[in-house]
Amino acid sequence: MGALLDLFPAWLNGLSAWAFLVLGGAALVYGLFPLAPYRALVQIGGAAAIGYACYLAGYSGAQAACEAGRLAAENAALKRDATIAEEVQQRSEASLAKSQMDLASLQEERDALATKYASAVRRAGDCVLGDDLRRSLRRPE
Repeated sequence: MGALLDLFPAWLNGLSAWAFLVLGGAALVYGLFPLAPYRALVQIGGAAAIGYACYLAGYSGAQAACEAGRLAAENAALKRDATIAEEVQQRSEASLAKSQMDLASLQEERDALATKYASAVRRAGDCVLGDDLRRSLRRPE
């Protein structure tokens, strides 16, 4: 029976419990009239409906507690994932900032070397150097 009740949400099972409770109460009140036909049978059915209503109410309460526990566990997992994602983002931002600083220092070093190379080439024309040395001073392509 529990597998069938699991197909429905807890609030619907609780609503069904109230419906069976009202039905059982009405059946018991019907059984109080002495001239009512099938009085005993209706009272037995009413008692069974009230018993089933109690079962449904308990089952829907347990089902709601189970759903709440599952949602709490899912919420905790999502919070843990969010913290991990924030840590990864902070690490990647720090790594990006370090890479940008390294790139800036490499560009400054390249510019300084280009300036030294240009001044060395200018000075090479002023002094007498052999062709081998001039070829070694040429800018590599």
